Amino acid sequence: MGGVFTVLKWGARDWYDEMVMFTGVGVIATIASLPFLAVLFALFAALQLPLLFILAFAPFIPSPALVGMYGLARELAKGEGISWALFKQVTSQYWKKSLLLYVISLAGTALIITSMLFYLSIDNQILQFLGYAWLYGVLIWLMMQMYLLPLLLEQERGSIFRIYRNALIIAVAKPLVTLGVFIVSILLLIAGAFTVIGLPLVVLPLMASLGAHALRYSVYGPPVILR
Repeated sequence: MGGVFTVLKWGARDWYDEMVMFTGVGVIATIASLPFLAVLFALFAALQLPLLFILAFAPFIPSPALVGMYGLARELAKGEGISWALFKQVTSQYWKKSLLLYVISLAGTALIITSMLFYLSIDNQILQFLGYAWLYGVLIWLMMQMYLLPLLLEQERGSIFRIYRNALIIAVAKPLVTLGVFIVSILLLIAGAFTVIGLPLVVLPLMASLGAHALRYSVYGPPVILR
């Protein structure tokens, strides 16, 4: 569990050091996320998926609204400085690919959850067992989402397929770090939902920092900050 605490320490440090800028970026990202969240809620509601699934998946789905914030988190994880110009540059450069990630992740999420609920609803033990297997797949898929935007920025020229493949490899190969950061993110989201204002000011920026450090720790190992 040492890796989890290392990621949490450096992620929290980056957020604290750049709290003022992250506050502004978090507000912008939250407002820009509203159309993407509306599409997500409409799709999941049309599929009659439980509200719990919608609330659990929504913050993890990558979108162009978040890519600029993740770009800042990546530079901080590398020990570099950040600026508003960098935020605009990353958003402008990666919005198309991040939009494609959004569409694929949204469709994949709907397919996986619908399949899981379908098998679980059938009065057959064998098919219900498949439903529980799908539940494991849902967990892996959701944890993969944490790495998509960091990998998009890290690979630069990498294909969309390679981004998802590498996210799957990291999620499976580094289960303790991935699961630990995932659980902390869920707890942050619950706290942010109760405070409302904490979501754009603290939760989303901190999740971006944790995602950036989790990727670098999983790929390169300690130290998180590469000198």
